[in-house]
Amino acid sequence: MKKAKKTQENKKRKSFRWWNLLVVGLALFLCVRLGMQIAEYYELQDEAAYYEQVLADTEEAYQEQLDKQELLYNDAYLERMARERLGMVKAGETVISTVNTDLPEIDEASVEDADEDSEEEQDGESEQAAQTADAAAE
Repeated sequence: MKKAKKTQENKKRKSFRWWNLLVVGLALFLCVRLGMQIAEYYELQDEAAYYEQVLADTEEAYQEQLDKQELLYNDAYLERMARERLGMVKAGETVISTVNTDLPEIDEASVEDADEDSEEEQDGESEQAAQTADAAAE
């Protein structure tokens, strides 16, 4: 009878161990799966925030285009654009146009360089005058 009791206890222990292993494995699987779902949730939240920003930027650009389109119905704006871009004038007006020239800018460094150049020229002229005077004296 003792052996029968021991074999029954051993069977209970072995089956109990498999049952524990199965529960732990299932719990581990569920934890991993839950972690994957949470990671995907955060990725989707980031993607949703990105698309909300894109939508806001697009709506802003669309509103700017609507504002520009509305200006096309404004007579004062159309007149100004015709004058500026197309060079149109009203009857009886005189057109005065200016020419933009690209003149070099004068800064202190270029003024100092010019002063040094003029000093060198004066020194060179005075040497030539002295040589001419020496040649004439001989």
